[in-house]
Amino acid sequence: VGIDIDSGRTLNAVLEGECRRSHPDTDRDLVGLTIPDWPRIREIAVHAARISGLGYTGIDLVIDDDMGPAILEI
Repeated sequence: VGIDIDSGRTLNAVLEGECRRSHPDTDRDLVGLTIPDWPRIREIAVHAARISGLGYTGIDLVIDDDMGPAILEI
């Protein structure tokens, strides 16, 4: 799912090279959603990338009901 970095809104989704508007298992919308707590998620990702010292990173995050945003892996 592609996310607009400034707003946190989902723009598009692709599965196996095909554009999708909904999740294949649940049929829930994937496009046009706003990611909750987006400014905090973006802040965490930027901070993790900087302290990793890798120069270029992918930061995988989840939103836990109790903890809020959490890093899965860098």
